[in-house]
Amino acid sequence: MTITNIDEKSTDTQCKVEVHVTHAKISFPGSNSWKDIKTAAGGKGMIESIGKIKRSLTIQEAISSIYEQVINCLIGSHFIMPIEISGHSLGGGLAQELAFWLIKSGLGKINIILDGSIRIGNKAYARYLEEHCDSITWNENGNDPIPLIWPWLSRVGKVVILKPRVFPWLDFDLENGAHSGYWPVEYKR
Repeated sequence: MTITNIDEKSTDTQCKVEVHVTHAKISFPGSNSWKDIKTAAGGKGMIESIGKIKRSLTIQEAISSIYEQVINCLIGSHFIMPIEISGHSLGGGLAQELAFWLIKSGLGKINIILDGSIRIGNKAYARYLEEHCDSITWNENGNDPIPLIWPWLSRVGKVVILKPRVFPWLDFDLENGAHSGYWPVEYKR
C-alpha cells in the first residue's frame, strides 16, 4: 500500500490517495481556510460541458490543479480498480468533480461517499455521475446547513439522512451542532 498526501498551495486543495493492491481510496477534507470557503462559494459561476452539464468553475479549477498528481499516484502504482472517492463539505464537491474527471478519462468502477457535501452541479451533472459511477452515497445530518446551500443545484446518488431535523424551521441544531449525534435514517430523494 502506498499513501500520498497532495497539498496544492495555489488553490489550497488537499487530498489523500491510498493505493492498495486491489483498490484505491481518495479522500478530501472539508474547508479549513478562507480560500476554501471562496472555492466552495463558487464565485466564478458555472462551466458547461458535455451537452447540458453545468458545474462549479471554482471546484473544477481546484481539481484541475491536483489532477495530474492524482493520476500519477494511481497509474504509477499499477492499481486494480475500484476507486473509492470520499469528501466532507467542500471535500464532497471536490470528490464529485474528481469522479467526473476520472470517468471522462475512461476509469470506471468509481464509488463516491459524500458527507455533508456542497452541491456543485445541475440535474444533468447529477444524472451523468449516477449513470457512470458504481455507487454514490450522500450522507447528511438533517441540521447541517451546508447541503442546503444552492438549492437549485442537485444532490447526487442515494441520500441518507443521518439525523432528522430537531428544529425543522432552522437549518442548524442549536443544541447539538451540525456534526454531532448521528444515527441512520433512510431518505428517498
